[in-house]
Amino acid sequence: THFVWELDVIQKFVDQIQDDSVILDVGANTGTFSLIAKTYPNTKWHLFEPDPFNVSLLRENIELNEIDNVVIYEEALSDSVGECILNICPNHRGLNTIGKDVKRFSQAEIQEHSVKMNTIDNLFIDTKIDLIKIDTEGSEYDIIKGGVETIHKYKPKILMEYNPGNMSQCGHTPEKLNELINEIGYRPFWFDNGENLFISSVD
Repeated sequence: THFVWELDVIQKFVDQIQDDSVILDVGANTGTFSLIAKTYPNTKWHLFEPDPFNVSLLRENIELNEIDNVVIYEEALSDSVGECILNICPNHRGLNTIGKDVKRFSQAEIQEHSVKMNTIDNLFIDTKIDLIKIDTEGSEYDIIKGGVETIHKYKPKILMEYNPGNMSQCGHTPEKLNELINEIGYRPFWFDNGENLFISSVD
């Protein structure tokens, strides 16, 4: 059976893309969103995926589709620069998290992998960003916190996973994330009644 996971979310994301957009795909996994780059050759994509196995599949997908307008970063984004531990679920690598309180899979399954950690502000404060997608199993708050200056400067639209259970893995709550969204002058404009939230600047 041919099936595309969260097709409505992908379509809403595509609707926000302009011909010359600069896009961050944070938690790129194997390329479900970033393969869209092939359809928009004048856009520029920055793909973040810290799991080496996922990265290998992501690179293969990019190569097979002959996409040349992307840059792949084998590192995690957060609110500081350094290193962190990625907790990998070998049976479902879409559940990987840098959260220390893993809840989506058992402690017995965890494979710890040390990864580089960076921030949006450190990498992109002088780069126009138009659109950001964040799907990182709970660290969405930290990623936005680490990109506040860039977000204030360029006001990109942001699609994020909004899952209270995942947030708790990283020590966050919906209330805490909502406060940060308000602080940066953003408001929701689309929610899929599942776990995907689109926000944009009110300015």
